[in-house]
Amino acid sequence: MGSELEKAIQEYSDGDYPAALTILEALIADNPDHNQARFIAASLYQVTEAHDQALRHYGYLLDTDTPPENTAIQYAQCLVDLQKWGEVQPLLENLVKAHPENATLYSNLGLVLLEQKQYIEAEPYFYKAMTLDEFYFVAYMGLAMCYEKQRKIFKAKACYEELLIRDPEHTAALIKFAKLSIKCGENMAGFNAFKKALEVDPTDLNKLRFDLMIPSQYKDKKDLLAWRDRFEKNLDKWHQSGAEKDALLAFGSTNFYSLYQGFNEVEIQRKTAELFETAIPEDKPLKKSNEKRIKIGVMGTFFYDQSVMHFYKNMLIQLPKEFHLTIICPGLRKRDHITKALQSRADQWIETKNDLEELRTVISDQSFDILIYPEIGMEPTPYVLAMSRLAPVQCVLMGNPVTTGIPTIDYYVGSEVFESEAAANHYTETLVQIPGFPVDYDRSETQISKSRADLGLPEENNIYMCPMTLFKIHPDFDPVIAGILRQDPNGVVILFSYFGIEKGLMDRFKRLMPDVVDRIQFINPLPNADFGNMMALVDVILETFPFGGGNTALQALSTGTPAVTMQTEFLRGRWLYGYYKYAGIDDLITEFPEDYVTKCVQVATDKEYRQRLKDQIIKCHPLWFNNREGTEALYQWFRTVSGK
Repeated sequence: MGSELEKAIQEYSDGDYPAALTILEALIADNPDHNQARFIAASLYQVTEAHDQALRHYGYLLDTDTPPENTAIQYAQCLVDLQKWGEVQPLLENLVKAHPENATLYSNLGLVLLEQKQYIEAEPYFYKAMTLDEFYFVAYMGLAMCYEKQRKIFKAKACYEELLIRDPEHTAALIKFAKLSIKCGENMAGFNAFKKALEVDPTDLNKLRFDLMIPSQYKDKKDLLAWRDRFEKNLDKWHQSGAEKDALLAFGSTNFYSLYQGFNEVEIQRKTAELFETAIPEDKPLKKSNEKRIKIGVMGTFFYDQSVMHFYKNMLIQLPKEFHLTIICPGLRKRDHITKALQSRADQWIETKNDLEELRTVISDQSFDILIYPEIGMEPTPYVLAMSRLAPVQCVLMGNPVTTGIPTIDYYVGSEVFESEAAANHYTETLVQIPGFPVDYDRSETQISKSRADLGLPEENNIYMCPMTLFKIHPDFDPVIAGILRQDPNGVVILFSYFGIEKGLMDRFKRLMPDVVDRIQFINPLPNADFGNMMALVDVILETFPFGGGNTALQALSTGTPAVTMQTEFLRGRWLYGYYKYAGIDDLITEFPEDYVTKCVQVATDKEYRQRLKDQIIKCHPLWFNNREGTEALYQWFRTVSGK
């Protein structure tokens, strides 16, 4: 028996795992209580990812009086590898008590909690693993992910920085650090991290990440144009050279920030889609549905309290029963009252992993008449999935106000209220302009329970509030801020901090408008109630251009506070313009930046004029909120395009 065990160990050492397992299983068959042979066999199965076989042997050993050392630890690792979070959690909780110096156990327990979205609870376990072993990098990555999930971006970035101090060539940390740096407006930090990752690991994937980087903010217009030019040239380069399919599918990003640059995105979006389409498997033949009702599938990642669902939840919840509704949500991040309401209407609710092949199979098996994407371009999964033909009619709604560039998306479903006369030239899809606006939006009830002082606002100044996300502050908008503050010596501009982008913006403002920059104030994001309260208290709301507000425009209108807008070319800057035009309010629409400045100052400094505008806005609320005209027209379009 001893010689057979030694032979198995030698085969194991030589890397011939099948031969070693054959010997070991024979030993175990002859002597089921041969614990050493069973433990080695279990370890081998674990190494070869035959986890069920490993669990069988570890489980047997754990039922004996004297299992080999580390059996329980290895058993727990198998359960972690199999992602059996609920089963392994109590075992790990006991193991960390029995082995308080084992960094792996603490890190694994942190991972189990992280995967169950218990981010706060996971933090101390990752931190403990890091203190036990400062080079246990899995724990750094886990803790950083906990922070990211809680939107504690600075803490997450600090975790990656700590890891990179210890291992400057840790590719995964470099990539994560680069992406967060871009989100925070630290362009060169992101650029250098992507560059370093490429030097360490020169794969197609890392080349794509480096070449197709798009910043979230810019030093000035020249800087913006330089980055855009770099992106376009690199995109052309990849078209000529091609890229590995696995790299394209793993890229995990979209051109999200490019649409904030202010240009027609048709060519960039088309070229990007053409590049990524080369990695998409050939479409399977579509199956016909036996369902008599119009069968609609809705595929997205935001089926909870988020801006896309603020637009479309009522349309989906009130979809007539003549439509069979299936909602597909891969990797659902959170659940709330909106999720529950959507589930109550859906005839079928499908949750899957973020696995493209699984999603293609699941969706094609449903035989939908129409497949709807509420947005494409905000998240990687819908973007890549939309490149497959999974239904005879595929369309995208206005959740992301830009063309997809994807030929398998047949229609961009917009609104005649918002689009310009030349709008068809802004889309690769057939543009559908629904009468009215297909956005059945709930009006927020504004409770003015706090004063300006309570919210940290100056009492005596004229307050110009710009509630837009900071990556919408285009260099073309900077002169507007400067002009307002120069025309109104009593004016103060309020903006909201966003992951550190304010640092770069303030540097930009100091260069452009040093004489008035002291009257620009950044404040931290507020709870929804305080945000609405503040909107109601300020004198003027500034809508940015060339990219304006969608949800933010409606939030502003709900308070009645006058919001000034400038007519622009593309949908992304025409939301508020469209709402005003629909209601016949022209006073707050301007055509040029100079007019915009003059109108803002007039509204802020003329109290009676401001009140008349406010009364007019409030009177128009029934036109903008819970107006079913556009939604009913959208349902009719579904009926027509389905062919049923």
